[in-house]
Amino acid sequence: MSRGRIYGKTWWGKAWVDALQRIDLYTNRLPRGRTYANTGKVKDIIIDDNGMVKAKVQGRRSSPYRVEITLTHFTAKERKTIKEAIAQDPALAAELSLGRLPASILQLMESKKIPLLPKTWDSISGSCSCPDWANPCKHLAAVYYIMASEIDKDPFILFQLRGMKTKDLLQAADFMPIPAAYEQGEGTYASVCKGAANLNFITYSELKCEDKGSQQNSRDIDLSFLIEEQDSKALFALLRESPLFYPTGNFKSILLKAYKNIASAVEKQEVLDNDISFKGADFRLFYPSSKSPPNFSNCQFFTSPLEICREFSCEDKEEEKVKAKGNSKLIPVWKGEAAALKRIKGKTLPAAAVLDRFLTLPQKLSEEKSSPGTDFLSGVVALARM
Repeated sequence: MSRGRIYGKTWWGKAWVDALQRIDLYTNRLPRGRTYANTGKVKDIIIDDNGMVKAKVQGRRSSPYRVEITLTHFTAKERKTIKEAIAQDPALAAELSLGRLPASILQLMESKKIPLLPKTWDSISGSCSCPDWANPCKHLAAVYYIMASEIDKDPFILFQLRGMKTKDLLQAADFMPIPAAYEQGEGTYASVCKGAANLNFITYSELKCEDKGSQQNSRDIDLSFLIEEQDSKALFALLRESPLFYPTGNFKSILLKAYKNIASAVEKQEVLDNDISFKGADFRLFYPSSKSPPNFSNCQFFTSPLEICREFSCEDKEEEKVKAKGNSKLIPVWKGEAAALKRIKGKTLPAAAVLDRFLTLPQKLSEEKSSPGTDFLSGVVALARM
């Protein structure tokens, strides 16, 4: 039997798998389904509001088989008993309000003679479009295993399969009020909740944040503390090492390493940015005198003074060696109202290299570290980012 994947990583997911394996003790039909589940044959799975499971499983034919699964629903009397039991147990209600399903709920329901988990194949109604009429066929069995992964993510699915909605459990835990209009059958739960008072939740659309009228505050978030080992461990101690969405490896250590690398890189970039000065820098665009229209592949910037050119790099290393000492050009400059040619020493750089460097710079350099040419290129790059 293929054991390449673990199904049931939480106690509630494992309880579902254990219940099925107890049922299958003498029929032994689940192993083939586990192999299908392990190899990704279950292509789609949906659990609707009424607790019906619909899935598609790829078999030998080109189109996948259609699978439907339902469990016997609680009776009205059983639902009432469950609600009363939850309401009388503050610890259980508190766990439910946090989205967790405590193990004690199984013992509680057993004491009330209300089974939450299936005990026989007769309590599960399963159908598949394949020729095998057995319950379960290997396609149904594969979906049973994948259901464990869904239950891991949301333990309330166990009740949903039995026809009891999450809102009913939370209301029993006194976590959500029951709108009178809904109890009287007037409209859907969502529609009557819109007009119901004293809800414990605030919707996103109702949440209003003060507008400071400036984007500066959004840039003042300091994550540099993540570099400090002690602070990092204190923060990441709140996270689980293996969350359900990352089944392989230690997600916490990977995320911590990423945070530290990013924070360190930002700190280094800030040092570089603060050390940059383009005071007195000038950039003059040259393009070939040919009939073909200019583009960035054949355009160049003559950059001066020479010491500014160290801030830029070219992909062509040989070209950089040749131009390392710079050169000089006759450049038209304005003297009063007339233009005159003046020989200026600088360096000819590919336009792409100059613009690439400006893409890494702050959008606006301080006045003491800038120049008119620098401000112009910063504005061009800012427009390109929009």
